[in-house]
Amino acid sequence: MKLSLKYIKKFSTRTFAISLSIILSMLLIVGVGILSQSAKVLEVEYLKYDNGNFHVVYSEINKKQLEEIRNTEGIKNIAVKSFYDGFNYNDILFISLNCVDENYLPINNSKIIKGRLPKNENEIALETWVISNLGIKPDLNQTIDVKLENRNERRQYKLVGIIEDIVRNKTAGVTEGIVGRSSEETNTNGLKAYVEFNENVNIMNSINNLSKKIGLDKDHIYKNKMLIDVLNQTGKIDRNMLFFSVLVSFVSAIVIYSIFNISMYQRIKDYGIIRAIGGTKAQIFKLILSELLIISSASIPIGILVGILSAKGLSSIFGKLFTEFEISNLKIIIPKEIILLAVVLVLILIIIISAWISSRVLKISPVEAISKNFKSNKKSTKSIFSVNVLSKFISFNKILSFKNIERDKKGALITVLSMTMGSILFMVSSYYGNIQQQQINEKLKIGKMYDDYKLVTNGNLDMNAGLSKDEVKKLKNLEGVREVVPYKTLYGRIFLDKDIIYQNFIEFLRDMNRKEEGAMIFIKKDEKSSKMVMVSTLWGLNDESLKNLDSKLLEGNVDLTKMKKKPVAILCTPFKGNRKIIDANVGDTIRVSFRKDGEPVKGFWTMEDEGEYVEQEFLIGGIITYDDFPTSDDYYSAYGLGADMIVSENIFDKLSGFKPYRIITVNKEKGYDNRRLEKKIISIARQGKGVTVRDFTTQRKEMNKYGETKMTFLYVISLVLFIISMFNIINNISYSLISRTGEFGMIRAVGLTNKEFRQMIRTEGILYGMVSSIFSLIIGISIEHRLYEYYIWSIENPRFILQWKTYILVVCVNILIGLLSTYFPSRKIKNMSIVESINSLK
Repeated sequence: MKLSLKYIKKFSTRTFAISLSIILSMLLIVGVGILSQSAKVLEVEYLKYDNGNFHVVYSEINKKQLEEIRNTEGIKNIAVKSFYDGFNYNDILFISLNCVDENYLPINNSKIIKGRLPKNENEIALETWVISNLGIKPDLNQTIDVKLENRNERRQYKLVGIIEDIVRNKTAGVTEGIVGRSSEETNTNGLKAYVEFNENVNIMNSINNLSKKIGLDKDHIYKNKMLIDVLNQTGKIDRNMLFFSVLVSFVSAIVIYSIFNISMYQRIKDYGIIRAIGGTKAQIFKLILSELLIISSASIPIGILVGILSAKGLSSIFGKLFTEFEISNLKIIIPKEIILLAVVLVLILIIIISAWISSRVLKISPVEAISKNFKSNKKSTKSIFSVNVLSKFISFNKILSFKNIERDKKGALITVLSMTMGSILFMVSSYYGNIQQQQINEKLKIGKMYDDYKLVTNGNLDMNAGLSKDEVKKLKNLEGVREVVPYKTLYGRIFLDKDIIYQNFIEFLRDMNRKEEGAMIFIKKDEKSSKMVMVSTLWGLNDESLKNLDSKLLEGNVDLTKMKKKPVAILCTPFKGNRKIIDANVGDTIRVSFRKDGEPVKGFWTMEDEGEYVEQEFLIGGIITYDDFPTSDDYYSAYGLGADMIVSENIFDKLSGFKPYRIITVNKEKGYDNRRLEKKIISIARQGKGVTVRDFTTQRKEMNKYGETKMTFLYVISLVLFIISMFNIINNISYSLISRTGEFGMIRAVGLTNKEFRQMIRTEGILYGMVSSIFSLIIGISIEHRLYEYYIWSIENPRFILQWKTYILVVCVNILIGLLSTYFPSRKIKNMSIVESINSLK
């Protein structure tokens, strides 16, 4: 131990270099671990906000099954809901009336903001957005007179509670009211249970076990899968983090080994003397191990502390740069598992390095070690770099750089390897951030959260319902409105050959075809033509909206001249994992039919209605994915459950004769009060027929907040990787050069000027940077492509994008690191006298 301490003090430069490498490794693993776990916790919070806290919903259960659920261990919370009745309010909204318990709102991430939950059968509570669309004031104790659909009776409800909007309901356009009821009316069948498990259990196994226990089939089970998947990764060391930590440890091991290996040769005489006076193999190993452990014992706590502080500090800085909300919203999670993993990995690499170094020491006999005569007598006759060839292109001092690298191949290899690994880590983390940004954009697409307000016409009304051209004009003229985009829609059916429809999608739609009488049918076989008939919405767009689609098309283009004169349409198809669900091509023709009267009669939803149908063949001029189409209909072929056709308003009007706009999106001017504008929009919407208004400004803000915060964490991870890799590499190269002070002194002694010496060192640094860049780009791009293939199924219409800016940055930074790491050592060596430099060999 005493000898180890003496070595630590004697070789202070080397001790500092090793300590810095360990600190940086700990900082990297702990810092990135903290940031990645914090990003996962953030995602959990957003998913709970967006879809509720529950993990599974069991539908159509009875009282006995409910009791079995209640008696199951590992459940944190249960909420119960049952359908009571519903009413159609002035053809604007159909409101489903449900009875719930006190856990229903919390498990759906909502609450009563005014009043209380209903207790009696004549009491009701409604969400704020539903109250706004009913055209009533948000005042308690007012009476709402309705006609119950199933009971066929009038009922007067007293508004006793106002509910904070349930995000899931508002996004999907689901309108429900909570009512109380008498004990005589209590329904013990057809219950719906929302279940939240304790997060320390295996949630998916618990769901499956409970499903078997109560004997429920999969058609009556809804799993909140996105939330479950993220929860399974939170608080745990996943494979990606483990791989990353091992990779960082490997890079650190290379640097520490390189530094300690140089030191070993500097004091090989001491090891020889120790062995000559009776030192054993075990004692040599313990001597090296104790030295590294002493350095580690001081470095590890510093690395952990700096890692935590860096994660917090950089997150705050980037939060201020890239987000528009309070920095306190950036929650930093410090997982003990990550810190423990970092400590264990560093200790393992210290043991491995000690064993490796000691084995190399023991290969040299004590006599050779004491005399320092242990170099191999074999001289390589082969030379990678020919002096004669190089002299034709570069100066002599630069030739020396090539020969220095060739002479110390192992040192050069370690340097290039450490630079390459650092660059790869940065490149891959940057590309991973790009993928995460695509996934955030995917969430926006799926939710169609492109606009501040969405006006939707009741899908149960005929196609003459909606807003007129004059009413749309009034919307455009409202104070605070920046943009209004109107859409005409017509519900119909599309006829397709079975072989162009993805088979899995056919099976999916068949599963969606509900067995209940009168329930909607999404797909079936047409007996007349043997084609498959699917639900389809015909969209009529104005010129500007069609132009905006052009850049989003998967295939083809928007030819306004043709589309305004001829039945040329854009096919809107679901798309997943580089696969068009409808494998049609530009130039194909597709037949569409729709009811001439536009009446969605009862048999219409089951494709069993009778009436006059208009048929039209369309030439496909372009293809767009469902997710890239900027809006959606909430009733018919919503959420990509069909194949839609998009035509110009001119053709739409000629074919159908229906004039109203059934869907309108509105965007407000920045800073304008969204509540104030919402009231104005609703007042115009009520002039039309069956139009509801949804204000998405809050949801969009939360989505952007989530996206910006998550990207902040990813920016910081990339920055931490960049900075630490840079310091680690500079540390390695600088120490390697300093250790060769004696050699450089001899070169200067034979006539090399200071200027030529600087050029020689600088060329060596540039060569390291260039070679490392080549390997970094080849390996890094390969790994990026593997990442792309891994995430391809989670992104609609994915594209592998080469990050040219990142690659140029990697090349420039590698060369810069090579220059910086040689600049300071060269100055130090240059300022030493030649005699002093040569004496350092002794």
